Amino acid sequence: KCAVREFEEETDLTDEEYAEVKANQIADRWSRRVPAAYVVQGGDETSGDVWFRVRIGYFPSIQDAQNFGAEMGLDYWVTTRD
Repeated sequence: KCAVREFEEETDLTDEEYAEVKANQIADRWSRRVPAAYVVQGGDETSGDVWFRVRIGYFPSIQDAQNFGAEMGLDYWVTTRD
């Protein structure tokens, strides 16, 4: 079972499809509260080791991003476009 499956819900989706659906649901919720929330896929499709990450941004500065994460009580890390 996929680590993100909640309450052992029944579905015809594969683990990868389910993870993508859940990530997009999270991004949709966040996009109502922040300027940009989007999903990126990571991992290796050939091995089946695939995950989806919800990213939030862009922020004018690193400090603004850190402040947002702290205010929301999120586990986060900040990256730059450089």
